[in-house]
Amino acid sequence: MYLLNSDSLKYMLIQYPRSIMPAFWDKFEVACDNDYIISSRETRKKVEQELSTDYSLEWVNKHRKIFKTLDEADANVLGEYMLEGIFNDFEEDPRFARRRLPEDTPFLIAMAKSKSGIIVYRQDCLMTDKLKALCKKAGIKNIELEEMILQLN
Repeated sequence: MYLLNSDSLKYMLIQYPRSIMPAFWDKFEVACDNDYIISSRETRKKVEQELSTDYSLEWVNKHRKIFKTLDEADANVLGEYMLEGIFNDFEEDPRFARRRLPEDTPFLIAMAKSKSGIIVYRQDCLMTDKLKALCKKAGIKNIELEEMILQLN
């Protein structure tokens, strides 16, 4: 199971639209429909705020099913990680208070851990290093977006 963060999903929708990669999008959407690719509700909110193309917003709206809320197992993991302080570095970053850091990260980490999923990130984004460090602390696999695309193709 792949879990997309907001940066990877936004990049994919903008840089790899269906018009350029129709075969990939067919496979990608089947994987989404089968819950092989998911994301969090918080990711959807962030993506909707930052996307500007009609196509991208239409895709997000049409595929709302991939944006999950935490189930009980996910919430338990999130609670344990909060108590352990795994997100302290993330939360103490002044950009977090100014809503400059992706709020979906703790949710995705908890979901990935409870579901044995793989976090998909976009290289060279604001939070890439922090996200990878959190994954390492939590023992969660993570891959770059292009690697997921290659695996799906």
